[in-house]
Amino acid sequence: MNDERSLLDQALAFAEERQITLPVFSDVAQKVQKAAREERYDIGEIERVIESDSALVAEVLRAANSAFFGGLSQVSSIRAAVLRLGLQRVANLVFLASEKSRYAAHHPEIAGLMRDLWHHASACALAAEWISRKVRFPQHGETVFIGALVHDIGKLFLLRVLDEMARTTPADLSAFVKAHFGRDRRAVVTLKHRPAASGGGA
Repeated sequence: MNDERSLLDQALAFAEERQITLPVFSDVAQKVQKAAREERYDIGEIERVIESDSALVAEVLRAANSAFFGGLSQVSSIRAAVLRLGLQRVANLVFLASEKSRYAAHHPEIAGLMRDLWHHASACALAAEWISRKVRFPQHGETVFIGALVHDIGKLFLLRVLDEMARTTPADLSAFVKAHFGRDRRAVVTLKHRPAASGGGA
C-alpha cells in the first residue's frame, strides 16, 4: 500500500469508492421497539415477530437467562421472557441480539477488535438502561440503551472498511493492525472519547 495518505484517509476514500455503508437496523428489532412504546400490545404478535428469526430467539433467551437478568428458573420462551423482564427490556434484548451480527470480520486481528468493541458497546447499553431505572427515569430506558449501544458506531464503520481493505492489501494492513493494536486489542475501545488536541495534552 504505497500511499502517502494516512490510513484513515485511505479508508474513507476506499469506503466512498466501494460505497460501503453500515446495514440498517433490523426490521424485527424496530417492530418490537415500536410495540414496546404502545400502552397496549398483543403479546402473541410480539412472539410471532421475534420467533420469525430463530437465531434472534436463541440470542434473546441466552441474554434473558444470563447472570445480569437471571431469576430463580430458566426462561425458555419469548412469552416467559416478556412476563419476567417486561416488554421494554425484551425489546432492548432483541435490539442487542440483532446488532451483534454486525460486529464480525474476516481478518483475524480485526475480528478480535470487533469482539472487544462489541463487548464494550453491549456492556454500555445494559449499564445505561440499568442506571436509568436506578435514577428513576425508566421512561428514558430505550433512548439511553440504544444511544449507548451505537455510541461507537463510527469505530464499527472504520473496522468494517479496514476488513474490506484487507481483502485487497492483506500484508500491509495486517502489519498496520498488529503494529497499532497487536499488543492490546482493547486499544480500539480505550483510546476514545478524547477531544481533539490542539497542541497541549489530551
